Amino acid sequence: MGLFAGYALSLLIFATPDLSKLVVKDLSGKIIATDSWKNKVVVLDFWATWCASCREGLPSFIELSKNPEWKDIQFYAVSIDSTIEPVKDYVQENGIPTSLVAHSAAELNTLEQFKLVSIPATIVLNRGQLAFKDDKPLKFSLPELQKELKKALGK
Repeated sequence: MGLFAGYALSLLIFATPDLSKLVVKDLSGKIIATDSWKNKVVVLDFWATWCASCREGLPSFIELSKNPEWKDIQFYAVSIDSTIEPVKDYVQENGIPTSLVAHSAAELNTLEQFKLVSIPATIVLNRGQLAFKDDKPLKFSLPELQKELKKALGK
């Protein structure tokens, strides 16, 4: 019975999110078409400006996104700050490419979709399916993440 309960918990944690219910916006406030992620490999790094370990992981995320090996992957650093203004300020002050940054307005829906209980958290969606999930700062999970990206791209 214990083994079965563990299996059920594993399914719950790695359940595939309903992308049609996911609300993510770019820094101009435009909604990002998350339904299109069903046909792509997407890396989401959930963070907030007030989270020190999140900010610590952003440079690794930016470097990862610039690697030519991952040119066919979409990367989004999804802020869950309650408003977009501190995100815009932080991005500008730190020279972060705005094309990488998205905002979810701290909507519980976004966190619930991925069964996230804390940030930072990194998610890989492989053609709409949850393929990787980790709640450590990215610099600590980078080898596992890169392995998953290679697998998603068939390398």
